[in-house]
Amino acid sequence: MVEMQQDENIPAKRKRKTEMAGVGCLIQTIGFVSLFFFPIGTFLGVILLIYGSMKSTYFTCSNCGNRLSDKNVKICSTCKASFS
Repeated sequence: MVEMQQDENIPAKRKRKTEMAGVGCLIQTIGFVSLFFFPIGTFLGVILLIYGSMKSTYFTCSNCGNRLSDKNVKICSTCKASFS
């Protein structure tokens, strides 16, 4: 009987994607609105804009399109491809 071996050396890359709607976008919107409330709102608004931008960015596997938990993942949990 022949067993199928999964090749764990499938090359793949991490694709960087951004959400147009979601939690990150909401945080950025709140940050933009708070920019108009000088001086505390301006400081808080800049922080929220930066944090919202970080929250709206995520990584996917170029092989299967699965969303990765973070950018330091070495192997895709769905297709078992290794990232370089």
